[in-house]
Amino acid sequence: MPELTGLEVARQIIKQGGKTEFVLLTLYKEESFFRNALQQGIKGYLLKESSESEILSCIRSVYKGVPYVNASLTKYLIEDNAQKADIHAKLSAHEINILKLIARQKTTNEIGEMLFISPKTVGNHRSNIGKKLKL
Repeated sequence: MPELTGLEVARQIIKQGGKTEFVLLTLYKEESFFRNALQQGIKGYLLKESSESEILSCIRSVYKGVPYVNASLTKYLIEDNAQKADIHAKLSAHEINILKLIARQKTTNEIGEMLFISPKTVGNHRSNIGKKLKL
């Protein structure tokens, strides 16, 4: 494509609220490109080496509302799940709740008010979360 990549076209249409679902057929096997495509809203990710039957399976799957990823790239999805499980193993349930509130951009004071704890206690939890997750 002379001016925009397929991913850039898809990103613009998705951003404008288009109802189209996108399947990306690409040469790129790199994890960063794969993750970026999924974050942009791509529902199907295929490599150009995919067979005709796999391409048709992907299109059918995405049409039915089920995301599709080339089998050779599923290792990245499995790694994501392992990292999430690792986070849950490292943090207490209370720390996970605080982390969710931080992700919602709540301030220390707001979190304290919501959980009926002092801002200092929230600060301690934030510090512990940072240490446990090596942030």
